[in-house]
Amino acid sequence: MKKLILIVAIPALLFGTGYGIYRYHFPYGYRHCCLKILGSSLIQYAELHHGRFPTGAACPEASLSLLNRENLDIGAETLSGKTVPEEVAKQVLDRGELLGPDTCDWHYVEGLTLADDPRLALVWDKIGLGHDGQRLEHGGHSVFRIGGHEEVVSGAEWPDFLKEQEQLLAKRSVSAKHGRPILTATIRLPSGAVVDHFDGPFTLEEKFSTSPFSYGSGSSSGEKLNAETLNWWHLRDETIEYTLALNKWKSKPVKVIISGGKATPDSIIFEMQ
Repeated sequence: MKKLILIVAIPALLFGTGYGIYRYHFPYGYRHCCLKILGSSLIQYAELHHGRFPTGAACPEASLSLLNRENLDIGAETLSGKTVPEEVAKQVLDRGELLGPDTCDWHYVEGLTLADDPRLALVWDKIGLGHDGQRLEHGGHSVFRIGGHEEVVSGAEWPDFLKEQEQLLAKRSVSAKHGRPILTATIRLPSGAVVDHFDGPFTLEEKFSTSPFSYGSGSSSGEKLNAETLNWWHLRDETIEYTLALNKWKSKPVKVIISGGKATPDSIIFEMQ
């Protein structure tokens, strides 16, 4: 009988111990809730809405869940966060409603724009868990900043992080509050028409320099030139020469000087020839 009790008890004890360890490390269960995907979708949303991140709903969590209505492949799995059951958030979204504080585990900083300081945080997890829902030792939170950077801020660093965010919010410029890019561009086609997009392949070349002895170059290209590509929200202090190629046309070089986070001129036209 004693042997039988041991045979039954030992596996149960091991299972209980293993489950306890699992629950300690994953207090809300394993949840692969990708903050980077959420942050990238927020950036994409802002690019499609004149530089503004989701805003205007009843609460920040509701504004964040506006992403679900933008066909950005963001659903309940991501919007619920790491502590709210996915099915709970899904029921709300399936009814055509928006999430609230009790159905969304993200702390979303509403009202920011792409023109804001890249160091400002857009969103972080309320409870403070790792990428897969694991407990973060000594506290801390996963954070996504406007500049596209995801990081884990430790519990020891958290008070300084909140202080930094408070200071950055207090220093927001008028341009940032209104979501104005520091540089915009349009295109004058050989026909004389002025457009802000082109339905065809493009290559945008740039040559930049910070001094006569420091210079470089780069380029970007794609199958379609969208209007958001011709908006620049943050540029380093330097002199930049842009050249745009569309199909068989090529623009005259356009020079822009960036100083103190401002562009001169702040609006340019690519003259295609």
